[in-house]
Amino acid sequence: MLASLCDGLRRFRAHVGGISAVEFAMILPILVLLLFAVIEFGMAFWQYQQVSAAASEGARRASVSRTYGDRDQRVIDAVKESSPSLDADQLDVAIDSTWNSGDPVTVTVSYPEEITILGVTFFSDDLTIKRTMRVEQ
Repeated sequence: MLASLCDGLRRFRAHVGGISAVEFAMILPILVLLLFAVIEFGMAFWQYQQVSAAASEGARRASVSRTYGDRDQRVIDAVKESSPSLDADQLDVAIDSTWNSGDPVTVTVSYPEEITILGVTFFSDDLTIKRTMRVEQ
């Protein structure tokens, strides 16, 4: 009697192990999809931070470049130098100011962003960040 009980228990354990393997095989694609989604959204957030920092640096440079003849180019160079991880050719920089002391200067930086998970594009647009500072004397 004890031997037949042990045999039944062994068969039950083997059966349960097989069920666990099947359940894991069913849930694995969903877990992999979630993993790739987290990685892709993390990379998009990192790019947003890079563009934001570049726009801030451009506005800072613009605020102190009133007296330079090539001030627009100085701002564009500052934006591109402060974001070496991004493709500088794809950064779009716009500067809006009267360049009078005390007036605001607005630097707008745009960078293309695409969120693609396992070959499917979920988001494709430009990250656009505006930063405004006061033009110094």
